[in-house]
Amino acid sequence: MRLPFALLALLPGSVASCAAGGSHNSADKPRRSLETLIVLNKAEATASLVAPDSGETRASLPVGSGPHEAICTPDGKLAIVCNYGEQKPGSTLTVIDVVAGTVVKTISLGEHRRPHGIAMAPDGRSVLVTSETSQKLLRIDLDSGSVASEWPTTQKGSHMVATSKRFDRAFTANVLSGSMSALELPSGSLLGVVETGAGAEGIAFHDERGEVWVSNGGAGSISVVESGPLREIAELPCPGRPLRVIFTNDGRHALAPCVEGAEIAVFDVATRQLTQRIEVAGPAPSASGPPPLPIGILLDPARPRAFISLMGANAVAELDLTTWKVVRHISVGKAPDGLAWSSVSLG
Repeated sequence: MRLPFALLALLPGSVASCAAGGSHNSADKPRRSLETLIVLNKAEATASLVAPDSGETRASLPVGSGPHEAICTPDGKLAIVCNYGEQKPGSTLTVIDVVAGTVVKTISLGEHRRPHGIAMAPDGRSVLVTSETSQKLLRIDLDSGSVASEWPTTQKGSHMVATSKRFDRAFTANVLSGSMSALELPSGSLLGVVETGAGAEGIAFHDERGEVWVSNGGAGSISVVESGPLREIAELPCPGRPLRVIFTNDGRHALAPCVEGAEIAVFDVATRQLTQRIEVAGPAPSASGPPPLPIGILLDPARPRAFISLMGANAVAELDLTTWKVVRHISVGKAPDGLAWSSVSLG
């Protein structure tokens, strides 16, 4: 997400009433989580390794400046973090051993700056990373730590990336051009570009429907793009500056965090109708501080719940996808943004 750097300096400390463990029923028995929720804290350049059930932060690890997005290998053992930078553009990835709770290495991207969006190859051996300044999608070999391929998107500010399940297509949302680029994999050849809307940031691919959904923050809309002929087939109004979009595990709903109003917009995928807007702010922020700013969003792959990072509240909200209610807030570091899920926990 693009926010004035001055805003980060004004972010308050953790909200006192956002205690880990939140508002679960007191009859629930605590158990040790076998997974890890990884939260990138942009203002302090750290990654929090959080037990998603208890809300306990088990480790806080240093990463590069301005961490924005992260992803884990299929076995959950490694997490890869994009270090976007602040005033000075970032050009590295941080690799974290989730089980050991340590930083394994830092990968240099050389001339490529502002890494942001990231997607994992099915074999866990490489990742796709967007470089905003290079206007390219990069393939990074994790074993060698090298840029194995670089593919032009031809668009400015290539921000987030989504891939098909078969990993034969990649799509980038290009925030400065207000567009979406489609690339064929593994060749990386450009299939085409579709204009969507101002501030195209979030992107998700619905495999069963063959649709790419792009959240246009500046335009206050979500574009639905047909992936075959590469044409926009619908533009859905979504006021409130939607910065991300993600599909629920059953594919029936699309969720879009909207920073203005601190809400999650919920769309019925089949009808493309906005069905509800859910407030996720939690405890009221200080009148002199910044708003909660819901940005990152992540699904639990096994349970009907979503996690939403609230930058101004220094917290993560847990949204129950059966009741469509926020059940608790988890305190994390300063200015949480990107989220990732690991199937393993700190040793």
